[in-house]
Amino acid sequence: MNNAPPIAESFARILRWADAHLPLLRQSLRPPASEGDLQSFEALLGQTLPQDVRELYRLADGQIPFQFGQTPYYPGLFVSLPFNPLETVTRHWRQARELEAEFNSDEFLSSFPPDAIKIIDYNRGWIPISDDAGGNHIAIDLDPGPAGNFGQVIITGTDEQERVRVASSLSAFLHWAAGEFEAGHFTGSGEDGEWRWRNEGHLHDGLRTHLKAGGQIG
Repeated sequence: MNNAPPIAESFARILRWADAHLPLLRQSLRPPASEGDLQSFEALLGQTLPQDVRELYRLADGQIPFQFGQTPYYPGLFVSLPFNPLETVTRHWRQARELEAEFNSDEFLSSFPPDAIKIIDYNRGWIPISDDAGGNHIAIDLDPGPAGNFGQVIITGTDEQERVRVASSLSAFLHWAAGEFEAGHFTGSGEDGEWRWRNEGHLHDGLRTHLKAGGQIG
């Protein structure tokens, strides 16, 4: 299913691009997560993470979270959106479990492609590796729909009634992201944090439009 290059290769490509064009991106990366950190998170989930997810966190434990007046506006590793540290992933995942206990419905929800993603509000198998600070996430899906696959990359969240399968794996998604950086499809300003992919207002909307128009990511 996953024929993408290794995570380390795509990550190195992004860092080479950042060194030449946007050093702030490299500066935003946190030290690698330890094996103990990963095992603790997997114990919380009750299952093992896909190998490519583990490999990315062994390269960097996400990016430094933005703090007003204390950090720069760091550009996101995922071509405008941030790569969440395990601590942030854990917090969002726990918050979703609290909401799941109160309310979980399939009303008004859909999946693109059809049946790729389970039609529920919250799923303990969705691992929010990125967020837009508004309750929406790029997530790793460990509990896919019948037409999806384990470890696929999806868009989900409170504003995302149509859940979208972005890529078959994190390896495929990062390989695509490296190509977008190298092609010059990422622009922005460190002064206001308005980093954009292909001048789209929101990466989720841009990816949805791209994929529904027949675009491929992997």
